[in-house]
Amino acid sequence: MKVIELDHGEMTVVYTLAAMRNAINRSAGTKDKKIGTNHHDLRVDQIGLMAEIAWAKWRNTYPDLTIVPRKGSHDGVFNGKTVDIKASEYDGARLLAAPWKKDDPADAYVLATISNNEVTFVGYAKSSELFDEKNLINLGHGKGYALNQCDLQEFNDDRV
Repeated sequence: MKVIELDHGEMTVVYTLAAMRNAINRSAGTKDKKIGTNHHDLRVDQIGLMAEIAWAKWRNTYPDLTIVPRKGSHDGVFNGKTVDIKASEYDGARLLAAPWKKDDPADAYVLATISNNEVTFVGYAKSSELFDEKNLINLGHGKGYALNQCDLQEFNDDRV
């Protein structure tokens, strides 16, 4: 596990970009296809952006700061591998992915948990590990793929 603390300036970027992305996505008719939460779309955008910026800070990469309608895709590239970062405010969160992500998967899926301005990177899974039929569950928002934290790989410097 790795904990990254976002400072006041980084949190300001999170709240500003999340509000802008949320407005652009809703006006473009892009729906937030969340499968594991009842949070408002804006809060989901904030949580996700916190994790993306913390990942970039930790891995010394540049975060995607664009404000365009978006549907899926990965959140970054690390060591030549595409990475999709999934974030939750629940300590015991599972790594979740919607079924349609299987059609054009990232190389790796990262789980982050959020508390105040701290982002904890819990672990990751390769797409082949996550998108196994045995991992299909329904959390009340439709079927999706899920892995428990104990099933995730630990981070090291030369892999994701």
